[in-house]
Amino acid sequence: MVPTYTVRVATFYSALLIGICVLVGVLALYLVVRLIMDQQGRN
Repeated sequence: MVPTYTVRVATFYSALLIGICVLVGVLALYLVVRLIMDQQGRN
């Protein structure tokens, strides 16, 4: 039997990991979009 505490910690860390991945993805996308806009602005 797995303790409830372990399940909660595992769930928390997996959610945290997913959150960080999403945040990094959004940040990367934002930077790419800004770069493209900057390139178009020069031309």
